[in-house]
Amino acid sequence: MVYVEDIELQTSLQTCLLQYRITPLAGLDASPAQLLMSRQLRSTIPVHVTKLKPSIIPNVKANLIKRSQISKDQYDKSANRKEIEFSPSDYVFMQNPLTHIWEYQALSWRNVLSVDHS
Repeated sequence: MVYVEDIELQTSLQTCLLQYRITPLAGLDASPAQLLMSRQLRSTIPVHVTKLKPSIIPNVKANLIKRSQISKDQYDKSANRKEIEFSPSDYVFMQNPLTHIWEYQALSWRNVLSVDHS
């Protein structure tokens, strides 16, 4: 637990946290406080009283899953790479297991069979 000596700093920190908690999340149109407590929190911004009454936000889980899937699809567009196929005569950098020094050398069948894919 962090203890704040300055009362003004503590008040501004609490105000910042409140504003963060009542700000709607992108794509959900609901704030973290609404998702947790099913109602809007009271703040310094004027809000009609009917907005402060509890109401359940529909399809939250489906929207979160949809948003997560969109993010995953965007990531997968650039992250998927094809595995490179090497032939025994290709030159590659390989680490010598005894000296731990990287050396540029041609692959042989012995090297190809002993490659660790971890």
